[in-house]
Amino acid sequence: MKGHSENSGRVVGASAVPEGRRGFGGPRRTGRMSGEFVLVARSADHWGHWEMPLKEGRSVILGRQPRDGFAVPWDAKISREHVQLSLRAGRVHVQKLKSARNAVYHRGKSVGRFELEVGESFRIGGTRFELRQVDPLLQKLLKAVDRFVVKKKLGVGPSGHVYAALDRETSLPVALKVFHPELAAQPPFRKRVLLQAKTLRDIEHANIARLILADMAEGVLFQASELVPGKSVARMVQEKGPLPLRRTVEIAAQVLRGLEALAARGLVHRNLKPANVVSRVGTMKLTDIGLDLPAGWVARSEHGELTYFPPEQLDGRGRCDLRSDLYALGCVWFYMITGQPPFPGDDPRAVAAAIRAASRPDPRQFHPKCGPRLAQCVLDLMAADPDHRPQSVADVLETMRDPALVGLSVVCKNCGTAFAVSSKLSGRTVPCKECSSPLRVPVVLE
Repeated sequence: MKGHSENSGRVVGASAVPEGRRGFGGPRRTGRMSGEFVLVARSADHWGHWEMPLKEGRSVILGRQPRDGFAVPWDAKISREHVQLSLRAGRVHVQKLKSARNAVYHRGKSVGRFELEVGESFRIGGTRFELRQVDPLLQKLLKAVDRFVVKKKLGVGPSGHVYAALDRETSLPVALKVFHPELAAQPPFRKRVLLQAKTLRDIEHANIARLILADMAEGVLFQASELVPGKSVARMVQEKGPLPLRRTVEIAAQVLRGLEALAARGLVHRNLKPANVVSRVGTMKLTDIGLDLPAGWVARSEHGELTYFPPEQLDGRGRCDLRSDLYALGCVWFYMITGQPPFPGDDPRAVAAAIRAASRPDPRQFHPKCGPRLAQCVLDLMAADPDHRPQSVADVLETMRDPALVGLSVVCKNCGTAFAVSSKLSGRTVPCKECSSPLRVPVVLE
């Protein structure tokens, strides 16, 4: 695999800067980026580009020919000294200078002073400047594998960091995962990653994000998967609250088909959560398929992720199988119905204790329109004991074929009986099936 160009980390064509006025982008500057943050400059219609390190507490001048700063010699619309940059606490403070003749655009507006956060950019003339955070492990990988252009960081989990990137060989967007070095250093774990990758590459299924590549380069273990351009279940709920009940059933059915395809090849997802179920033009895809992590590594997960782990995965004692994924589906389904995870909380130990306990929250406590059969379907999936859960995808799909699965829940105040009624009876009064007491059916607002 080829390494990066020797021009990486310095100005391309910097000979345009006069002798004696070279900034940090001058031709004498070579080598790798050493700062924690970098400013990336790229011209939309020219050859010019560079990546320059920013140091905490230090101010630099950016311009076409700055006396001491970052040189942008290719853009005539950038003044000799255009803006001042100061890095403080992970944010770049940008101040337009009096000598600047043209506007500085940030978030679509012409501004004179603003703060730039990681992943954000600003534009002067035809050149865009983006603030990125340097990950030494990622930089090592990109130097060894001249294939990916990283756009932004998507997140971090117990197994590694995930980035949105462009695969130059396929011209497709990918999710690039860089595994934690402590995991990559363990031969059994490396073997599992590469063996699973061989199996995943052969799976082409509408409900599974495709794996493109998994490899080891310069001691860095990584994998690249299809980056699904759409909204995750987590994003849907964050934006609109609980989803319509019928929509939750549709999503759950597609997730089940994806899990069934994995199980047919002997694979377990192990990382099913709302953020990893993403919609692409109405089709739900499972992303970021996990691995069997060494003992103790699951504990590194955020408490928001822990709530979707079954007890056997949390403890690392039991063997994970399809039933573990069905448990996670039950938790995701609960989240879609109620708008909150089944075991919320800020204390990971309390969350873990709730997961291990036998009792489970009933979704009807948070969504009065959730019928008893739908609630029971979700509760069965979330059973603490794997033997008490559905044992196959077919078992769950059979339950989901019940026409009364999605309906209104009515509870008799006289005898306590709960039963489902048709949405056609919305707003009407019906007799209790047990004691004949009159019951008012809730009004459905579609």
